[in-house]
Parts: sequence; C-alpha cells; structure tokens
Amino acid sequence: MVILINLNGYVRRKDTEMKKMNRLKKLISIICIISLALSLFTAYAADISSDSLTEIRISSGKVFRFTPQEMCNIVSVSAEEAKEIAELFVCDAAKTPEIDWDENTKVVNVIPMYDQTDTDTVTAYTVKLNKGYVVVSAFLDAKSLIPEWSDKAEPLYTELDLSDNDKIVYLGNYEYYLDEGDGKVTGLSGEQIEKNNLVNYVDDNRNISNIPESAYLEYDYNNVSVCSEIVDPIGHANANYGGPFSYTRRIDYWTNYMDYYTTEFGNRNQYTNHCGPTAITNLIAAFRNRYPAGAAGIPNDNDTLFLTIADKGILNNFFSNTDGTPNNRAYYYIDYIFDMYGITPYQMYEIPSNADDIDEYEFPMGYNAIFYMSLKKESTYGAHAVIAYGLSEMENQATGAQKAYFHIADGWSESPRYIELNSDIACAVGIQFYY
Repeated sequence: MVILINLNGYVRRKDTEMKKMNRLKKLISIICIISLALSLFTAYAADISSDSLTEIRISSGKVFRFTPQEMCNIVSVSAEEAKEIAELFVCDAAKTPEIDWDENTKVVNVIPMYDQTDTDTVTAYTVKLNKGYVVVSAFLDAKSLIPEWSDKAEPLYTELDLSDNDKIVYLGNYEYYLDEGDGKVTGLSGEQIEKNNLVNYVDDNRNISNIPESAYLEYDYNNVSVCSEIVDPIGHANANYGGPFSYTRRIDYWTNYMDYYTTEFGNRNQYTNHCGPTAITNLIAAFRNRYPAGAAGIPNDNDTLFLTIADKGILNNFFSNTDGTPNNRAYYYIDYIFDMYGITPYQMYEIPSNADDIDEYEFPMGYNAIFYMSLKKESTYGAHAVIAYGLSEMENQATGAQKAYFHIADGWSESPRYIELNSDIACAVGIQFYY
C-alpha cells in the first residue's frame, strides 16, 4: 500500500508494506512525484510512431507539421539535457527550507535506464547527486518530466545486486528491474518476472499534449526537416518548397517486394562501413521476393544472405571495413553476386556521377528497373549506399514547380524512406528485369 501525503505543495511517499528496515529508512526521506503545469495546445494525428505527419496547432493559431523523426527529435531528452534539467530542479528545490539540498549539491553521474524490450530504448535517466538523486524522463511528452526524486535517499534499484555493466529497466514511478538478458527481469523483492508480463507505464503516460508550446516555437523546423529521414514526400515538399504539391506520377513496381533490411540486424560486430553489402542484400531479397522461381539458391534468411554477400565482398576486394564499398567497385560487386546466385538481368548499367536528370531514372524505372545508389554528401545520410526502387513525381499546384523523390530502402529504417532527386548521387547502378 502506498500513501501519498501532501506537505507544503510537495508529495511525499511512505510505503507501509516494506519488509526490510533499510528500505523503510530510505523511503522515510523525501521522495516526490511532480507534474508539470504546462500551457498546452490542440493536437491532431497524435500517433507519432506512424509514417504520417503529426499536426500541431498552438494557441496563436499557427500550425506545425512534423514527421515522426522530427517528433522524435523534439520529444527525446539526451543524457546531457537530463543533467541540465536535474541541476535546474535541484537549484530551484534548494530554495525550500525543508529540502536538504544547497549550493554544494552536485551531479555525480547520469545513468540511463531502459524499457523492457531488447532495443536499448532509454526511458529515463537517474541523475545521481552527492546527496540524493533525480529521475528525469527521456521523453519531453511524459506526464511528469521528473517522476521521482529524493534529497537524501538512493534510488530503490540500488538494492538489487548490480554489477557495472548491468542494465536497469525503468517502467514508471518506482518500477525498477534488473535486466537478466534472458527474457526475464528481477524485481525489487528478488522475484523473477517475464518481460512480456511487464507494463510500460512510461509509454502509457506519454502524450504530445504534455509538451509546452515553447518546444515547438523554438524548434527550427524549416532547417531540420531537410536533414531528417523523409517519410512523406508530399509533406516534405509542402514544408520545404511552399506547396501545395500533388502527385503527377508514382512508379512503384517493387514496393510490395522490399524487405528493408538494416545495418543493425543480425550479428555483425565484425563489420563496419557495411551499407554497401546491406543495400545489395535488400536488392537480392527484392529479386527473391518478386521472382521466386529464379531464386532457388538464394537464402530466405536475410542475415545469412547478408553475411554471404559481405564475406564475398571482402574476399574479392569489393568491400572492406575501412573503405566500405568504393563507387568504382559497386557494379562489379553486384554483378559478382548476381552470377553467384544465377540471376540474369535484362540489362545492368552505370549512371555517371551526380546525374540528376530525371530521365536517367524515370524511363528505366517505368520499365521495371531498380537502382543501387551511392550517395556522396546527401543531407540526411551523408556518404551512404541505398536501393532506390520507385519514384514519386509531383507538381506545385500554385507555381507549377516540379519535384521528384526516390523511394528507398536506406539500410537504417525498417520501412520506406525517400530522398530527393537532386540528392548528390555519387554513382548509380541500374538493374532492369523482364516483367
């Protein structure tokens, strides 16, 4: 049973069912749960995990439209930001006579805590002080930015048998667990719990309506939007080129056959700069999915496929951990892998460096072509290799201006992304198949 007692505007916690005297002593100290009082706005399309834009209308009537990546940039709190938030909180709280903090209270360490999955998603930070601690949420859209703190006690997870490399799971106020790494966690009382049986109260208490207007007003959306992974071509064009735009043509023969394999999948600690083999994995997987009759020798498991492609690349000097996949070797690398798996395209050819004429891509894509692209200084990806499998063309309804976006498997995301036609393409290898 937990009792919350309001004392001079603070919420103190006492637990009447503690079994150990040392835990009882810790909890007698001040541990507060605070809720931010924010001036809010009207929010629409609040699902920030979808590929649609999130629309925010603030009190002045101004409307902001954000991609999921941009929303992530807004709501995420870094370890350094958590430290600054905690320092400001301590400074303010120290003005209250009952609080045992003063000008000598300093941050000792910032410890990330994670969700119950195996994705290394940070849910909060423990900002350890030389006296007490502050928990800061990893999300600005949390119900409470500082869900708990103490000016005297240690966090409850210190009662767990922790080693230096152990991962702490934090799922809400006082919901601490030790990640056992085997699908289970250890609770504060030593009980073993299946991760699938845990409730993530951090996620449950997130909502974009918790974010103050200042976060949007101070966010340089116009500059950052061209530097984020593009998930909606029309939305990106409208935001950056003064829409409204509408589609005039979409070429997407390969869309239903893409797998979106990424550089983070599988066991590949032995590889670096491996976006080239990852892109070729997505290329071969797309062929396998679309033409199963001609793919008898291609592994169905993409991890196995990647490992084979990467190792063959290293063996034949097409790819190295130091140099990645050189542009002048990409054509020969793909041709070698095609030959290894018995794939015979109708034609395969290289497009010269920095060719941004739409005809170089529109015509062959209209006849079933797919492209391996090496980007040089693209605003989002920098030097990177992707597979371009489709093209969206659009027109500004007011000015008639034309824009075009490639549909890509970028090796970073498990879903479609897009880049503009003028995306500093260092080289491209076109592969055309029969229908």
